[in-house]
Amino acid sequence: MSQNPTAGVVRVFVAIELPPPVITALTAVQQQLAAQALPLRLAAPAGLHLTLAFIGEIPAGQVPALAGAVQQGAAGTGPFQLRAEGLGMFPNARAPRVVWAGVEGAPDAMAALTALRDGIATRLRAAGFTLDRRFDPHLTLARVRDHCTPAERAEIGAAVQALPGLAPVPFDVTVVSVMRSDMRPGGAVYSRLAHVVLA
Repeated sequence: MSQNPTAGVVRVFVAIELPPPVITALTAVQQQLAAQALPLRLAAPAGLHLTLAFIGEIPAGQVPALAGAVQQGAAGTGPFQLRAEGLGMFPNARAPRVVWAGVEGAPDAMAALTALRDGIATRLRAAGFTLDRRFDPHLTLARVRDHCTPAERAEIGAAVQALPGLAPVPFDVTVVSVMRSDMRPGGAVYSRLAHVVLA
């Protein structure tokens, strides 16, 4: 039996999970970063995803209501295709905190992504959920370790800019997932709680 005092609380977010070819391409970039022994904490390959909305901690009993809001928000958006492409950093290359791969697509696909996210966000807020973070589509590859000095951050920025980048890897968006995040000593572990098929 679990001894976790917060067993009735789950940390959740809404995301688009990525297919194996995209994971493989992103992992190859992570390997390039790892080879340079930079002070980075790489995201687990199995957990790479495109976040649509980060909710944070909620009572576990609210998950069905959250999933229902996501389903309502996704209604009317059909499947579309995006691509993982390019590399970047938040907030900038001079003092990076996050290294990411970009998310691109044709104008109609990017419009569909925005409509999907906005629809879900509207329904979630109407259902009483608070969204933490603005929507800026990206795929987090690594986070800069907190103890890094300004000089080390600048070194990381230069190293990332010197990489060959990420060639376009297309993927179809057909499902939106409600994900659970469990913090472990080795980093966050994600599991799917519910999903909505785009029709």
